[in-house]
Amino acid sequence: MSNCQNLKAVIFEASPSLGGIWSPDHPHHRPLMTTNICRHTCTFSDVPWPADAGRERKDLFRYSGDMGHFLDVYAQTYVDKADVRLNTKVASVDYQDGKWMVKSVSTQQDGNSVAHVEVFHYLIIATGFFSSPYIPDLPGIDNFPVLEHSAMFKDPDAYLDKTVAVVGGSLSAVEIAGALSPYARKVHHITPRPFYVSPLYTPTNSSAMPSFLPWDLLSYNRTDLNGRRTEAINPTPAANRSTHAYFQSLFPNNLLPSFEFDTSTPAQVGMSELYRGGIQTGIVQTYLARLAAVDTTTGELVLSTGDRIDRPDVVIMCTGYNIVLPYLSQSARDAISFQPNNRSVPFLSHRLVLHPDLPNAGFVGMYRGSYYGVIELQARYLAAIFSGAQSWPSDDEMKEGVALEESVREASSKSGIQFPHGDYAGLFESYADLLGIPMSDATYVVAANYPLEVTHDVEEIRLDTESAFTLMTSGTWVRGAAFRSWAGQWQVDRTVHSASQPAMNGQFVGFGTFLMRPMTGPLTGPGAMTEAVIREYLYHERGVFISATGESAEEQRTAVYRYDPASDTIAVWSVVRADYEQPPDEDQTDSWQHNIEAVSRDSPNESSFAEQHGSDGWCAIGRGSEVAVLASYKFVFNGAEVTQFEIRDSSSEGVVSETTFTRP
Repeated sequence: MSNCQNLKAVIFEASPSLGGIWSPDHPHHRPLMTTNICRHTCTFSDVPWPADAGRERKDLFRYSGDMGHFLDVYAQTYVDKADVRLNTKVASVDYQDGKWMVKSVSTQQDGNSVAHVEVFHYLIIATGFFSSPYIPDLPGIDNFPVLEHSAMFKDPDAYLDKTVAVVGGSLSAVEIAGALSPYARKVHHITPRPFYVSPLYTPTNSSAMPSFLPWDLLSYNRTDLNGRRTEAINPTPAANRSTHAYFQSLFPNNLLPSFEFDTSTPAQVGMSELYRGGIQTGIVQTYLARLAAVDTTTGELVLSTGDRIDRPDVVIMCTGYNIVLPYLSQSARDAISFQPNNRSVPFLSHRLVLHPDLPNAGFVGMYRGSYYGVIELQARYLAAIFSGAQSWPSDDEMKEGVALEESVREASSKSGIQFPHGDYAGLFESYADLLGIPMSDATYVVAANYPLEVTHDVEEIRLDTESAFTLMTSGTWVRGAAFRSWAGQWQVDRTVHSASQPAMNGQFVGFGTFLMRPMTGPLTGPGAMTEAVIREYLYHERGVFISATGESAEEQRTAVYRYDPASDTIAVWSVVRADYEQPPDEDQTDSWQHNIEAVSRDSPNESSFAEQHGSDGWCAIGRGSEVAVLASYKFVFNGAEVTQFEIRDSSSEGVVSETTFTRP
């Protein structure tokens, strides 16, 4: 609107600050929540990601505070504070005599409320799709002592050593169940439908050494459109089968959870770097069922299958949101066919922005799964028609658009599609085409493809986005994918040999387990990491060592592995334990050994170990404080996870151990 001289916008915001859920003032703000699309997709076209919000960091799925900071910088750039009504809730909007009358109530600093009436030529509804947390009315549920909606989930540390039931089958359920895995004693995930788990960084090919890229930069690719500038809706069975095939290719030999899918129907997906690890370590148990009731006598959860789950400590309802439009009159809600209990397509519109029976009004970001690029182009389209720069569509055209959206509603109610408007690239291009913007040559789909004008800031955003592809080619996120894959049990085969100490020679055969847990204490000095939100495994190994002379003995060892997403670094720490039968304590970590770094497609050494195990797989080195190479690694991928990895250690005494890890 700021670019249209004949328009002046006023923003009504019920919270004390702008930014919605990303603002710390929002009641549902969660500091440790990350975006499920990378920061390049989470920006508008003309304000770069702030340097002080970690632009140089390699964890591109940013925390809510970073996202809120970006939106604050954006608001400072374009929004006049005098045009913002904070702490102001809109009570009603009514179209009278060709204008919109807006009645609102503001809360003053002294706590008193003041009513206001203002008149505007145009109205934009942008109150968000996920408005009101929804919890189904189930028998006995109101009597459960600790029942929460996912909107109130804050910090997984609050659930340490608790048994938690997570109810729901979409993004928040998978994210929360995964986030709880290093903390909870047990997570019972109850889902009404089968789903795939996708990591945030996905492989760019199916080789044993794939590169990795944020899933959205890979999935939303302009090349795949083949010049199409329309949104694909109501996917066909053939399109659905193609989507299922892609998700199955991520974990071709080890789909977790192991559901059976009807591949002719739309695929459901959850995003998590931790959920599969929760299953592999026995923390997460998945139930394909609905929560039917809570037994008020025992506290057991009764499932639609007839199964029962022992009373958990906490139940988290990831059951979605209802959209609410209380400020619209009943006649306006009827005009747009508003269905308050429809959490897929709750109202009808033309191209998600207009309705013929809501004159001089429009919607922005009011559909399930809206992204920043689409939000910006929707706003620019409304500004263009409000200002007169473009003509309004005819009533007949809008009615056709409403009828098309009704077909989307009907199809989604039958298919249960997760995102009725999930073709982000096609939808994005449709608005650019509507604005008369030629198709971009860039393969990636971000808002900066279509700025109002190409400025220095726009060029900076484009270069910043392209830096993700540079990181991809250098092997960034390979270590994160390897670390994610380690959770659970592995078969361990180790050969130890020393020319100077032949008594050390022999073979070890056993099993090793990577157990997820919260990070154990602050880090300082060598091996220190950038922030507290890092991932940690306690590694415990048991087996039998058979010496070259035929003598055998039981052996065990432990170590701690930590991954810092901000620097894409794995640190290896030694552990001292007095009693291997007892649970691990927080003070186990003894000393930092080395960091796994310098990921390469070439082996760091030409040993017989490298020759024996072939050349396929990413290689890396473990470097200690003296800059000496203490270990070499090889990670062999199948899809998005490591299915075999190898470590070669050498000591200053000339003892070399070569270890292969494979899934049992």
